Amino acid sequence: MRRGTRRIIGALAVGLALTLGACGSDEPERTEVVAKIKSMGGFADAPEATVGCIADWLMGHAAAEDLAAFVAGERDDQSLEWLTRDERSQQAVLDCLKGATEAR
Repeated sequence: MRRGTRRIIGALAVGLALTLGACGSDEPERTEVVAKIKSMGGFADAPEATVGCIADWLMGHAAAEDLAAFVAGERDDQSLEWLTRDERSQQAVLDCLKGATEAR
């Protein structure tokens, strides 16, 4: 029984790993998001903390399709305006910018 249980658990673990790997492949990596933000006007010399903060917020709140299109340069609007259309989003980005200013 113990041997059978181990096989079942092993098979479930492999299946879960494959499923999670397939699900995560559509979303860009954080390094890609950071690089894209830095390539935008006004962010090339921005502190790492600011860019990282914005990237983290984006990755946690933007739809996967929007994020992938942004990184691939497929959005008509390549600024962050598409992200900051509501007050909560604007405040999050503003907090990132404030945090970088306070760190200096």
